[in-house]
Amino acid sequence: MKSLFFSGWMVYSIFSTAQTMAPQQLPLPAMAPGHYVQSPATVSFTSIGSTRFDLQTNQGTVNRILQFDDGTVEATWTMGFLETAFDDRGTGYNYHNGTNWAPAPTARIETVRTGWPSIFALGSNGEGVIAHQATGGLIFSHRSDKTTGAWTQNTLSLPVGVTSMLWPRVVSNGADNNCIHVFSETAPVANSGAIYQGLDGALVYSRSQDGGTTWDIQNLILPGMTSTEYRGFAGDSYALAKPAGNTLAFVYGDEWADIFLMKSYDNGTTWSKTTIFQHPYPLFQETTTLVTDTPWVCDGNIAVALDNYGVAHVCFGLMRVQNLSLTDASTSFFSYTDGLVYWNESMSSFTSLDKTVLAGTGNLIGWCEDINNNGLLDFTAVPIYYNSLSSMPTIAIGTNNDIYVVFASQRENLNNGIQNYHQLIGRKSSTYGLTWGDMVDLNESIIYNYSECVFPVMTFGNDNFLHLIFQKDDEPGMAVRGDSDPYADNDIMYGKIPLSTFNAGVTVCPGNFNVPVIVQTALDISSFSISFSYDPAVLTYQGYTAPDPVFGGNLLVFPENNTVNLSWSGLTPISLVYDTLVYLDFMSVIGWCNLQWNNSIPGVCHFTDINSLPLPASYVHGSVVSFACSDVQGLVSYNNQEARPLPEVGVTLSDNGQPVGQTYTNTDGAYFFHQLAGTANYTLLSQTNLPYSGANAGDALMVMKHFVGMTTLTGLPAKAGDVDGSNTLNTVDALLILKRFVGLENSYPAGDWVFETPGFSVSPGSSITQNIKALCYGDVDGSYYFGAKESLPQLRMTQDQWVHPDQPFDLPVSFAQTATISSLSWVLSIPEGMMENGLTIL
Repeated sequence: MKSLFFSGWMVYSIFSTAQTMAPQQLPLPAMAPGHYVQSPATVSFTSIGSTRFDLQTNQGTVNRILQFDDGTVEATWTMGFLETAFDDRGTGYNYHNGTNWAPAPTARIETVRTGWPSIFALGSNGEGVIAHQATGGLIFSHRSDKTTGAWTQNTLSLPVGVTSMLWPRVVSNGADNNCIHVFSETAPVANSGAIYQGLDGALVYSRSQDGGTTWDIQNLILPGMTSTEYRGFAGDSYALAKPAGNTLAFVYGDEWADIFLMKSYDNGTTWSKTTIFQHPYPLFQETTTLVTDTPWVCDGNIAVALDNYGVAHVCFGLMRVQNLSLTDASTSFFSYTDGLVYWNESMSSFTSLDKTVLAGTGNLIGWCEDINNNGLLDFTAVPIYYNSLSSMPTIAIGTNNDIYVVFASQRENLNNGIQNYHQLIGRKSSTYGLTWGDMVDLNESIIYNYSECVFPVMTFGNDNFLHLIFQKDDEPGMAVRGDSDPYADNDIMYGKIPLSTFNAGVTVCPGNFNVPVIVQTALDISSFSISFSYDPAVLTYQGYTAPDPVFGGNLLVFPENNTVNLSWSGLTPISLVYDTLVYLDFMSVIGWCNLQWNNSIPGVCHFTDINSLPLPASYVHGSVVSFACSDVQGLVSYNNQEARPLPEVGVTLSDNGQPVGQTYTNTDGAYFFHQLAGTANYTLLSQTNLPYSGANAGDALMVMKHFVGMTTLTGLPAKAGDVDGSNTLNTVDALLILKRFVGLENSYPAGDWVFETPGFSVSPGSSITQNIKALCYGDVDGSYYFGAKESLPQLRMTQDQWVHPDQPFDLPVSFAQTATISSLSWVLSIPEGMMENGLTIL
């Protein structure tokens, strides 16, 4: 479409335009006090191998590290040194004998070129690795005694009509680890494959119950993953959890499909599906599905873990996408999208992945840190991984069901002069994902200031340590794809991370709040007694609310000597897999205390069965920090009669010039700052990447009238007219407005948007409402309504016309009613190629 822009005051011009958006500074979501990245004791990492092939996964987490019962550890990665074909590519493998790692490998374990290895325990003391090859079935390498002897290599069978299987995920379970579970994908058309059972890339499941000798389930498309529900699956956009007994979990999510969980409680015989997020464009197809909005979706980097009770916990990165053309065989992604999301099976499915919504529900658990506290992410540029700025999650769960998440996040203060580096950030929840502790920089040591730390994979060991591997490079980005950087050596790093590296707690304001009393998996109980202790100097017990109806009114809650006691008994046993028994209501003052189960008194905290025999159960506890705070909220809207709310505006709260908080406006234009401490004088600063428009000849005329004294512009309209940023309004501003309207300029020195910057004071416990008005620079009269200028009087065509090709014709345009005007601006859109660039205005 060709757009013809006209101005009736000074200049006429004809041109076509293309709009792109590549922001390099973005506002941050609000971060609650106490949730900023803290400096832990330095975590020590060791290089266990290297590779010049620097792509470890296209998106989802791969099972790459495991610990055996004897404490030994194994790690794998895709390794290759002979660029660019990498004929030597295969599985890099190393082993820790409990004291030291073996020397770094220099050759793959396979005899053929492979990639994407997934490692698992096999038999009583053996090991297995399954990887893919470019053509043919998956390569299954195994040996009965780990680290000893040669690897035996087999090729798994292909589905009929399929030439290769790609991107496997493998786990094993059973008393002897001889039950093997494999998810992999038939090669899509783009990877020299073909449509299989109606799917361009089919995800299939296979199972062996005898260590891989035979396969009782082979290449099965599970119900809910067929061509009825999907057109195909993106490569590598999935993850497979370490089993919990006979419970298995597999999760999928990408930019153009649903996020869903597949779950089996009978070791893979049957599966059920839970949709975590329904994509707004089901059965998306690039050639037929036009997407002019920018929906929030999963970026394909996804991870899953099962807790000790078989409940699935999922993390994934956020992304925004578009498909503005049906003929270019491509879609668009927004490379500066940021955010990491958490979900578990006790939560409802997402109806929106809007970052502001997720921040409000507590599901947004990771983001880039604004290290210089200026309210912006000041990146030189970001390397291309096709994912969120905070992504590549890996998740592990401890023996007491503490949840540990590690992800790669762009670091504002670390760059090589061209692009910013990633570092690994960790976070822990001791409340089953309801609250999260501080974000911890695992690469805090100065030796990582010029290191790209990506592709983390983590497991929880039986030694109560987290075992983590990642890829470290001197250059941000990759050589294999994305940036196409020069090839260089990359280290595979290993770390044994103490759980004390992480912390978890709850931050509250003085006043009333409630604490969920959570019990995790007590099966077939007939009674329980619990004592819950607290510090009376900080907390005062107020009562309880919302007891679980499963107790049928028999739950007793009573306070005594700075404890809250709970008890229940019933003749019909019940099971608590993950339940909030009751909410305890407290009033807090400023201070800190632990909230914990009182296990020091024998018999106080216990569960029993119908025969009064004690049963095992686990409990959740944590810390509470309370400080004086206030709230600030308001609406950001356009400065005209409609006062249309502005979404996705970054609002920075500044205290005497020092930024103390950042947030986005939601879809209603609302922003919120909660838990602000103490008395302060604040200023609100705003910025946005919303599209620019609105200024035309009428606005230029108003600036000229102000300059010659015919009228006076004040406040925000006066600021909007100062497009050259000179703090004065004159003919230079008027001319710039006209030039931008007709396309002789594509920006203003002052920028695109101007906002009010209100200042105000708060005191502890106060609640302030402060609205903010905005204008596009140049739109002095505020007539921009996101794509449509007010236009009174209206223009009209006198009649429809039939014209002959290659012949001149007249196009009469008149006013719809009598009017006296001082300026005129209008746009005539004509399909591309329908008219030569010849136009005479009479």
